[in-house]
Amino acid sequence: MPALNTARARPAPPRVNAATTPGEYMRGCREAAGLSVARAAQAIASGYDRRGRARDEMEAMEANRPSDYGRLVQVLRDRKVFPFDFGTFVELCAATASPDLDEPDPYAAADWEH
Repeated sequence: MPALNTARARPAPPRVNAATTPGEYMRGCREAAGLSVARAAQAIASGYDRRGRARDEMEAMEANRPSDYGRLVQVLRDRKVFPFDFGTFVELCAATASPDLDEPDPYAAADWEH
């Protein structure tokens, strides 16, 4: 697979406001770079265990389906598939996270007498 051309002018990042979701942000960054989901997924597919999984995860993230997209975002960042601000992504995740989806603290009910 040919390498992505990272020497081109850096596209303007999408505008972010209080209503922006992490998926909308990442889709805006990918589109600003002129990449389709298929092309971006192709660039990271070797980091996944089955063909098509990268594309499935990208589409799910951009559609704001709940899941853990840490690996996907890390691979996108590490391979410089398209420019995005990791800090902005994390802030948007934190702002849109639901406490109902948090995993329970396994130590919260434990009796820790020593």
